[in-house]
Amino acid sequence: MLDRPKPPLRVLTLKQLRDRGLTYSRQHIGRLEAAGKFPKRIKLGENGRIGWFEYQVDRFLIERARASGAELPPDFADHG
Repeated sequence: MLDRPKPPLRVLTLKQLRDRGLTYSRQHIGRLEAAGKFPKRIKLGENGRIGWFEYQVDRFLIERARASGAELPPDFADHG
């Protein structure tokens, strides 16, 4: 049996979150994280640089869309 290669883990920066339409401030994201309503950030370096795993952000967006009653594109219908 062959092992399938795993897709690489992608990390999104705050700018990339904003590019995806998440225009929350860093402080608001922190409040959502503390309340368990947004994925936890990961520390990328000693200089304070942070990011979020893309798959967790995608899951958050899908859950929000479903909670809002939004119709998801067919490619995302089975995710989450």
